[in-house]
Amino acid sequence: MRYSVFIFTNKTVNNALDSYKLFINVTIVRTHQHRAGAPKNGADQAIGCSRGGPSTTIHACINALGNPTRLILTPGQMADVTKGAALIEVISTDAVIADRDYDCDQFVKTIQAPSAQAIIP
Repeated sequence: MRYSVFIFTNKTVNNALDSYKLFINVTIVRTHQHRAGAPKNGADQAIGCSRGGPSTTIHACINALGNPTRLILTPGQMADVTKGAALIEVISTDAVIADRDYDCDQFVKTIQAPSAQAIIP
């Protein structure tokens, strides 16, 4: 009986913390030089060419507990803010914390539309 009470309490606390804050950021990953040899099935493989060579950008949305809630892959040359709205849509939150790459008036309005706070240093 005590175990089920603990599980219920743990789930309740985690659900409360998950919706409190979202952290979004991006990282760029270089793809292997022989990546062009793989057969393409007609689907976008999110590999782009930038000054550093072929790369992929990983856009990540993380909740207050550090768990990833959404990942989006794009070609390496794509700007960070282009997928900002897609990262946070349909996720209820009180605040979105992002870096300067997401400092765009349209994106800030998207965050503030459901009465959330945009925290961009």
